Amino acid sequence: MPMERVTDGRGFRLRWSAGAMVFLVAAVGFAAGPQAEPEQSKERLAEFQEKVVAGGPADFMEVRHLVLRGSNYAIGRKLAEIGRTRHHTGPIPYPDHRRTRAQLRYFAKNYPIFAERMRGVASAFGTNLQNNAFNFAGLYYGFALPGCSVVFYPPNTTTAGEGVLSRNFDFTTGALNGGPPAEGSLPICARPYVVEMYPDEGYASLATYSFDLLSGACDGVNSEGLTVAILADSEVIKQGGIDPTPGPQPGFNEIQILRYLLDTCADVDQAQDALLEAKLYYNMFPNHYLIADRHGSSFVWENATVMHRGFIIPGGSTPLVTTNFMLHQHPDLEKLPPEEDRLGYFNRFRTIRKRIAEHEGKVDPQFIKATNREVSCTDAPPPAPYVPNRTLWYALYYPEQRRAEIDFYLGEEPDPASPHGVKIRRSGYQTFQLR
Repeated sequence: MPMERVTDGRGFRLRWSAGAMVFLVAAVGFAAGPQAEPEQSKERLAEFQEKVVAGGPADFMEVRHLVLRGSNYAIGRKLAEIGRTRHHTGPIPYPDHRRTRAQLRYFAKNYPIFAERMRGVASAFGTNLQNNAFNFAGLYYGFALPGCSVVFYPPNTTTAGEGVLSRNFDFTTGALNGGPPAEGSLPICARPYVVEMYPDEGYASLATYSFDLLSGACDGVNSEGLTVAILADSEVIKQGGIDPTPGPQPGFNEIQILRYLLDTCADVDQAQDALLEAKLYYNMFPNHYLIADRHGSSFVWENATVMHRGFIIPGGSTPLVTTNFMLHQHPDLEKLPPEEDRLGYFNRFRTIRKRIAEHEGKVDPQFIKATNREVSCTDAPPPAPYVPNRTLWYALYYPEQRRAEIDFYLGEEPDPASPHGVKIRRSGYQTFQLR
């Protein structure tokens, strides 16, 4: 569906044309309860669907697919209702009211789409955005350090002649500290969502969510074919010296920025401009991003450790590979430091690049999937009380088709006959398509 840009004095908006540890805070108990929803029809969802598409209560993971169509206010309100009733989460109290006011002013000026969703969140909890005692910009339900491998294959390298973004989302199967979750608690990332969103303002999108039900897109594609994925800067974290910003700030935290790109950017050029112009910070740890579009363009965005500048590493006619280290800090990729762990971020990068270099001719989806399986987390579990890291989902995004194929981790069981002593159960690839 075509889009048009309109100006309203606060910057641009998009409209359909006619043709930190704070992430782990539990829900806030608002005494007032939900206030009455406005009577205007645009304040109600025109469509809402929800179904379980992978796993279930007996599995490690239960994945739900949400379809939301309507105003951004109504979308925000509905997500808040799901967060409150299912995950017992809600707006986080924050004592520095000046910062929450500054955050709201920033979004109202630069990202009114999201400010409307925040208004819906506030309404679902019986208050309004002028209540500066709370941060309405997130519905957090778990956070920890991920490790990922992402590749963009440009159209000239694939048998179908279209670009493909392939990603492994690797994460702990336990709690924040790598051990088992507390009694009565679910593991982090045990309840991801595939969120299909059709807002009245902003591009439609399809994204896999975790951590934050309001803006926690870990990877996704929008109606214009812009495709995004997030990866942690594990090398920087291990080096120490990171300086997370607790609580809300004016600007975008490490996961909000992907939601912003999906809502407002049609291609790589617009995404680069948006990142260069945005005020960025991180609540927990630094991240970088691989971004591609339906025209075959791609780039990796990396922030300097102290967030004073960003680096653009452009893709070209060969596959663009990134894992969990900063490409701009290693200009000679043939001389990366050695690692003992086969799944270390340098070794995963080397393995992917070697497989691609040794492959003759163009690649097909089977090769792409097999390459990501080669660097997936399938090793034997660590000794108790620690729990294994696993590839919680594999995802292939096809920007030209606005389509995704995602395979989810469901659990495992001992298997002495397997190479690593365990048999891993997965959902198989599920297909999701923007209409």
